[in-house]
Amino acid sequence: MSAAPLIIGHRGTAGLAPENSLAGFALAAEIGADGIECDLHLSADGVPVVIHDAALGRTTDGKGPISQRTSAALARVRLRDGSTLPSLEDVAQLLAPTGLLLDLEIKTAARGRRYPGIEAAAAECLAGAGMLGRTIVSSFDWRCVAEFLALATPRAALGILNRRGVILAGGAGRALQRARKRGFAGICVPLDSIRRKRLKPADRAGIWIYGANDAAGIRAAL
Repeated sequence: MSAAPLIIGHRGTAGLAPENSLAGFALAAEIGADGIECDLHLSADGVPVVIHDAALGRTTDGKGPISQRTSAALARVRLRDGSTLPSLEDVAQLLAPTGLLLDLEIKTAARGRRYPGIEAAAAECLAGAGMLGRTIVSSFDWRCVAEFLALATPRAALGILNRRGVILAGGAGRALQRARKRGFAGICVPLDSIRRKRLKPADRAGIWIYGANDAAGIRAAL
């Protein structure tokens, strides 16, 4: 996708602004990131909303599961800085004129339950904003990624794994093979799950890294 590494702001600029906030996404553009990553849940009435957790309590002044709140109720919720909880449409409209990439992580509800229709709702929103060609769709639940690919053509699709998932797959290289068989461009894995000597040079472009949180981590990722 690029000759140089892409720098994607995790949850916006989570170390500098409230995570998954419009202010954090705007700041990512100001400081020169190539894109932002955000997390997607679905309201009770089928509106995609941008928040990490399946419940409101940790990052907002609200309580309870996202899946049990309508979009109108969620519009009254405030993040810790007093701003509103963004919808995917809010984020897409903010990013559209910036040129930034959108790394969209599709989340599941409580106990890993998939949101019915979240992929279709997201695809429709992004297509309407002209953002599909700049969107990297990803999820720990690879079925969500496959369903999105059946509906739309994003810039790339990634299956996410945690460290245990990489180990169970037999290493990042084997996990990447499984992802490519599903039509994904690659996988996204934590930095501490990568073993450079076990990777084929041709596979490295298909492996995206999260958890490079300081200068030493960035050097190791590179």
